[in-house]
Amino acid sequence: MTPSELVRMQSKDLKESDKKALEAQFKKQGITEEKIDLWIDENDLLVKKEESFEAEGGSSSENTVFSSDYGTEVEVSAPPPSQTLDSSQVNGSSGAGLS
Repeated sequence: MTPSELVRMQSKDLKESDKKALEAQFKKQGITEEKIDLWIDENDLLVKKEESFEAEGGSSSENTVFSSDYGTEVEVSAPPPSQTLDSSQVNGSSGAGLS
């Protein structure tokens, strides 16, 4: 499935300008194909997400995320600035597509 097909298939509620922006983001990142599989439980909650993409030059990536324990209370605090990076500092990236 091409990025344009993906955008059309999964974006029926997006404004046309948002669809165009997403397609431009894929193109800028050199993504030629993306696939996302979602597993949803009987309560309409995400259980698992598998995402993969291929880009120009033959690079690719696969990622799987599992979700559970919905409704569990947690305590979260931001890490100190010394333990964070700006997206432009990661792998020499310009942070393209990250916002």
